[in-house]
Amino acid sequence: MKKLGYIRLALACDKYQLQFQYATPQKIDFFALTLIEIIKRKQQFRGKNISEVLLMLEIPEDLHNIFEERFKALINEYPKMVIHNSDNENTYILEYDVSEFELTAMGEETFISKEIIEETKNFQDEFIYEHCMNQLIAINNSQIQNEREAIVLDTRKKESEKELIEKFKKIINSQITKFIPTANNKTRILDMRIAPTNILYLRDNIEVNIENGKLSFSHKSQSILNAFLELPKSEKDTIRDKMFLYLNTSHNNLNLDKANIAIKPNQPIKMKVCFGNKKNYDIASKNALIEIDSKNFYEIANADNYLFAGIIENNKTLVFKYTELTENNFTIPLIEEDYSYTNYLNVFNEVFAQFENSLGDRETVKFILSISPNDKQKEIIKKIAERNKNSDKIVNTLLSINETITIEALELVKLYNELLVQDKIKTISHKSNLFATYSDFSKQLEKLKTLGFENYYSYTPKDWKLFRKEVLILKTLFDKLEDKLTEPYKKQVIDFFSKSEDDYYDLAPIDDKIAKLLVISEDWRKDINKALNENKPNFQAIAAVVRGKFEGKLLEIEKQKDANSNGLRKGKELINFALSDSEEQKRVYDSWRNLNALVHFEASPEHPLIKGTDKERKEAINNAIDCFNQIFNKKTEIPTTNKKTIINNHRPNKKKKKK
Repeated sequence: MKKLGYIRLALACDKYQLQFQYATPQKIDFFALTLIEIIKRKQQFRGKNISEVLLMLEIPEDLHNIFEERFKALINEYPKMVIHNSDNENTYILEYDVSEFELTAMGEETFISKEIIEETKNFQDEFIYEHCMNQLIAINNSQIQNEREAIVLDTRKKESEKELIEKFKKIINSQITKFIPTANNKTRILDMRIAPTNILYLRDNIEVNIENGKLSFSHKSQSILNAFLELPKSEKDTIRDKMFLYLNTSHNNLNLDKANIAIKPNQPIKMKVCFGNKKNYDIASKNALIEIDSKNFYEIANADNYLFAGIIENNKTLVFKYTELTENNFTIPLIEEDYSYTNYLNVFNEVFAQFENSLGDRETVKFILSISPNDKQKEIIKKIAERNKNSDKIVNTLLSINETITIEALELVKLYNELLVQDKIKTISHKSNLFATYSDFSKQLEKLKTLGFENYYSYTPKDWKLFRKEVLILKTLFDKLEDKLTEPYKKQVIDFFSKSEDDYYDLAPIDDKIAKLLVISEDWRKDINKALNENKPNFQAIAAVVRGKFEGKLLEIEKQKDANSNGLRKGKELINFALSDSEEQKRVYDSWRNLNALVHFEASPEHPLIKGTDKERKEAINNAIDCFNQIFNKKTEIPTTNKKTIINNHRPNKKKKKK
């Protein structure tokens, strides 16, 4: 037997405040019994008063006072045994005529049973009365619930207070020790008062089970179950429609071991994509069972073996089945929410077989991919691409649906790398971010070819500044592709960036206008120092002046070593030719690169000095000046005291040349 779920019902009941008196009869004493028997047989003592009758019964007069007290108790105390019909209250009670007294109903019972109630006690509590079970339940023993939490069954009847008192007396008397633990089977309810105080709801669940395809209903107490089973069919249908997800669709095959009652959902099943019978989908959507963008629903023939299937929000698969079973005039809707991958795959394979011959149609491809499980995506994409001979059209369709998986499944990175090396990437046109990056990279290479690029190890720029600018654009595109390129090709590109940067520092000319932005005298070091200490130093102009000093000195040394030099030596080649010491070569070249970076700052955005602080830039220029002084002036340095005289001695000669 399998538990399917619960029917949540509440029983509407009235709550009452009960007050009653109760007593336990004792064996009647001689005095009370004698008085009751006198009244019971008063016809035999016509015209006699009680005192005279007592004397006739040979009861001495000195005992009459005891009878008097006992007689007063029978008349005045509760419960009354005797009624006195005289208006004269001043007479000694034993002097009244016997005919003036009568036995109450309680007195009659006492005469027969020979038992008398000596002491009455009071009881008070609140109870719920279950009309359908005709029972009183103490409040503290009940399962009181808010009626909004369940469907309410109301079996209450309008009964008078008198009818209820009689019912309640019978209920209490029949199980008096349950209500009054100190009572025994002789205890009696004497007087009762009831007052309705509220309406309460007893809530519990009727358990629904299934065994061998048959439904059964069970409940730990019979109250609600009986009330439910005895309802007419129309009322049971109302309960079902209020409580359950009743889809009113044709019955489907269910695995009853996996089935559960179709309770109305608090939250709909959120679907990314759904397929099945359109009518069933409309009903499920209308009843807030599923939540999905209607454009992501696909109508297919599903032979009624499931209501719908698809992929839910967290990428889990779902096959949803539904059926209805009727028992005891009550229809239970059952669902099977099957999230198992194996069963979904069976459904998917059926659908794929239906559409296998139309996998060139974009909408069909979109549908098949959207409903395929994650670990089947690559396989399906390969099949679709192979059936369409990897045409750009179908690849673009696949890319638009799932770009990441399509790239992986069709090994497009490998394809793009091969075409890039062969310079044939323009032969295809794929619509993806990845292809766009490869294509942009290829187009940038084409642009560099118009500026003097032959291959990664051979280039002769027509315009170094423009060439460098376009190389930096290529570098940005390369950064996006670096982890996807093959190692040999990647090495070529990295070598090119490194070499072209070195070549740029070595060979790119400096615009004379930049150096002329500073006023430089014969004492250029002093002017440079002054320029460096301005509020906003012009580092480009300062570096241009210092670099010019380096170049001038290097060309001077070159001419000394090679009288036939034609000025073709540049940068590192010039430095290495002019200087013999390797340490000096390195120091000068480091300064040379730093100065060029500051001059050509637009073309060196990643250089530490360009990204660094003014303090670091000042330090680099001062280090370059120190290098210049230490290497180029160490043998020809003129003492400071004679510098002005020597300079002045050269001026007259210059004037004579002008004449």
